[in-house]
Amino acid sequence: MEENTERGAHIPSPPPSELDVSTTIDPSYIIYLIRQLLPQDKRLKNGSRGLSTHQNSNEEPQSYHSMNVDDGNKHEVEQNEPTEMQHDGLKYPVPAATEDSWEEYGCILWDLAANQAHAELMVQNLLVDVLLASLSVATSARMTEIFLGIMANLACHDVPRNVMVSTEGLIEKVLEQLFLDDCPSLSETCRLLVVCLQSSRAIKWINALESEPILQRLLWITGNTLNSQLLEKCVELLLAIADSQIAKPILLPPLLRLGLPDILADLLACEINKISEGKLYDRDTILDLILQVCEALSVVQNYSEMLCSNKKLFQLACDVIKLPDIDEVARSRVTAVVLIANLLSDGPNRVAEISHDLPFLQGLLDLLPSVSDDSQARHALWSVLARILVKVQDADMGSLYLRQYASVLMRKSDVIIEDIIDHNREGEGWECGSNGFTSGPNAKTKSVDSMLNIFDAWINSSASAREQDLTKDVERAHKLLRSCMEEQQ
Repeated sequence: MEENTERGAHIPSPPPSELDVSTTIDPSYIIYLIRQLLPQDKRLKNGSRGLSTHQNSNEEPQSYHSMNVDDGNKHEVEQNEPTEMQHDGLKYPVPAATEDSWEEYGCILWDLAANQAHAELMVQNLLVDVLLASLSVATSARMTEIFLGIMANLACHDVPRNVMVSTEGLIEKVLEQLFLDDCPSLSETCRLLVVCLQSSRAIKWINALESEPILQRLLWITGNTLNSQLLEKCVELLLAIADSQIAKPILLPPLLRLGLPDILADLLACEINKISEGKLYDRDTILDLILQVCEALSVVQNYSEMLCSNKKLFQLACDVIKLPDIDEVARSRVTAVVLIANLLSDGPNRVAEISHDLPFLQGLLDLLPSVSDDSQARHALWSVLARILVKVQDADMGSLYLRQYASVLMRKSDVIIEDIIDHNREGEGWECGSNGFTSGPNAKTKSVDSMLNIFDAWINSSASAREQDLTKDVERAHKLLRSCMEEQQ
């Protein structure tokens, strides 16, 4: 799929939790807009469904009947289409109803649907039925995108979302849109699915998604799109599945069977390469989302071992730790350290692969200030450090090997000591188990003991004059670290 499309993507208003705007839109205007989205052959046919909650289904649809959303009183509005409407105290003309104006009407409804009161008024007046009918006969990709965007905004609210689930044929029609080749429409489809998977009636969507062709299509889009917005929405959908207590036992097994770990590894490699090349725009969010999917899988029994057995994925997670210490990737590096801690708990043999990786050790220590206020990430970091340093301590260390490790630890001793002092009252440390972090031996204490042993070994082995300056710095770091630990006991 191409990265850019010829038309500009419409950016909807934020979901209702972020939209704190008081509006005074005439309900009749919303009903008027809904009528304009009806397919031409269904607008004024006898016997068609009207747009009023109190209209007799045998009557010809009336133009402007609505429910007042404030007090529940019915207000009948003149049947003549208005030429002027009021919004926020201002009057403005209503455009003529033409086929070419569908996009304008649709975009207005798209934005208004982010407001709960407006959204509920819309579904009372059968907007969901109108959207389903219009989606079935949409003649352009742009109109399909708008219809799906309106649905996605409606789904942010309980009442409209429940109406959508109860509308016969709607779920199937939405999932059909995954087989389009239009990036904006696919993005809105994924956004709609994410919201619906987080609802109390998600099981209907989950059962429909379980179809193998649909899951294959989702993975194909995720692995092949060059459009950053669509990729972000696809990964958000995978994360919603992995995070859902209802969805993951149903949808994860077929997704894993269809190659999800390999796709995640390929995506990680692509994002790391782009960031390493300086292409940071919009990439940090995608990188973190991919890592969040991996992290969510790593705490599900049996799936962690599958991820850890994927050597490429594990190494790429470690490569994230070695990315530059810049704000754009700080969140991703924190997520990566939690993922690595989880994977090492089910694949301890992987420790040998990173125990000689000094840039990885440097990256871990650089992260200490970033995880200071995140207890889970901090415990994960100390758990990884403990595993590495114990392995290093037990190895047959040559002089050069000792010098390199002592140098890295000495340079970061201030950061280590600061972290110990700041968190001296937290009690025992944590280690990772197959279902996440579980209390265990104090990883921090084990890490510091290993550091002190490495310092001792270096001090005892350094003899040449050219090493004396470093030896003095190591001795100073050794004393500070030991003194700090003794004070905390």
